[in-house]
Amino acid sequence: MTGVLFVTASIPEKLPCQINMTGEQGFVNNSNIDEKILAFSRQYNMPVECLWMITVKEGWKIQLAFKKFSLSKPNECDKNFLDVFSTKTDLTHREKNFCGSIADTVTSKSNIMYIRFFATPVANASCFQALFTAYRENTKTECEKGEFNCDDTTCISITLKCNGQDNCRYRWDEDDCGQTCLSIRTDN
Repeated sequence: MTGVLFVTASIPEKLPCQINMTGEQGFVNNSNIDEKILAFSRQYNMPVECLWMITVKEGWKIQLAFKKFSLSKPNECDKNFLDVFSTKTDLTHREKNFCGSIADTVTSKSNIMYIRFFATPVANASCFQALFTAYRENTKTECEKGEFNCDDTTCISITLKCNGQDNCRYRWDEDDCGQTCLSIRTDN
């Protein structure tokens, strides 16, 4: 008796990777991705695809400034990339696509920003870190009480002044923060 033996294999459903963030500032980085998701990607040879949703106060916008950006396979956009969207995650709302070796600062058009990271298993070692800051566009000459004037027509929360992070585009929030200069004494 002859027969045919069919063997089927199934791949488990992909693990969800969505991270929601709120507040006046925060960090978006590859370390937010659960190790289980990376292990799943390696085991089943499937890409990692994660989505961050950042929401700030109504009427405010978001600045995303990259502190580190190192993709495993720079300029191989089919293997790894990072997209930034405003309001919706379709191509018409995509603000930036980063798949090279540099990621510029991005600002949102509303109080919502999405960041999508995609990497095939050969590019899972990508490393990135970006600081998001909530800001308000300033139409007056002065910011409101409880806000710090970044001197570029934007205001941020006063609580972000002198916090060790460059929340203003031109870093004015970290000026005059009580740091002292070291002097070197030379005895001649």
